[in-house]
Amino acid sequence: MQYRDGEKGKIHDVNFIGVKVNCPGCINNGPNPDCSVCGEHRTLTFSTRPFQNTPVDLQNVTEYPLEEFVSWIIDSSVTDTVAFSHFGGRFDMVLVFKELFLRGLTPDMIKKGNKLYEMKVKVGKKNWVIFRDTFNLMPMSLASLVPAFALSVEDKPFFPHMVNRPENYGKEISRSRMTIWLMV
Repeated sequence: MQYRDGEKGKIHDVNFIGVKVNCPGCINNGPNPDCSVCGEHRTLTFSTRPFQNTPVDLQNVTEYPLEEFVSWIIDSSVTDTVAFSHFGGRFDMVLVFKELFLRGLTPDMIKKGNKLYEMKVKVGKKNWVIFRDTFNLMPMSLASLVPAFALSVEDKPFFPHMVNRPENYGKEISRSRMTIWLMV
């Protein structure tokens, strides 16, 4: 994440979005390479810089990842699409809402106070793109999900969120360096 100064304070600039595409058929029966819903690219990224050492089907490098993501999800929806994000109602979905609003789209929302539960936007004549916050389904941190469901997957690796800034792009950041960076 990165910020730039705005008239009323800092403005968040999205610099990376990761997408995993799965339809119910492929979830139940295993990935189908000819699936018309999932398509050819099942793992996609939208980022300001290219990256290595993480395999994805399609890497979209663009100056404006959020704009490109919103265009992709709206333009590629051939059926109703549900996009999940953890804690999305307090963060991701708010950023997406702004982009939808700037495009003249007015989503239907289910919210209470500053918590957004669901956001639906009509695309085309009959399809909807629905954004939902998975925290409402599983109210725990991402790190807690693995032991809670006894999943046999690799734990979420360390990610230095506060170091996700342009001056650190292309650098390898270790845990010890992160501790030093935060203390300085």
